Amino acid sequence: MSDDIYLVEIIRDDLAGYTNRVANEEAGASEFVDNRVSVDAGFATNRASFKVLPPGQLPDPPTFVKLGSLPAGKQPSWTGVLLIAGLNVAAQMFR
Repeated sequence: MSDDIYLVEIIRDDLAGYTNRVANEEAGASEFVDNRVSVDAGFATNRASFKVLPPGQLPDPPTFVKLGSLPAGKQPSWTGVLLIAGLNVAAQMFR
């Protein structure tokens, strides 16, 4: 993994909570890149990867939704699987 990419464990009960956690992380000058559901010590968890951005640069706010939902005026920038409330959920992120 590149030096400018780092991982964050994110455990949430709904997509709104996941969205808020990613937005909070991005407020520190980083950008969501990907999420992988993995098992650590026998427990499934989200491992989100973030790219460090140059000082002062912030991405547009993210919105995570179930696959097939299309928020008005948003462009999809990621599609994958999230662990939400203990279930695998096919999701998309829009900006």
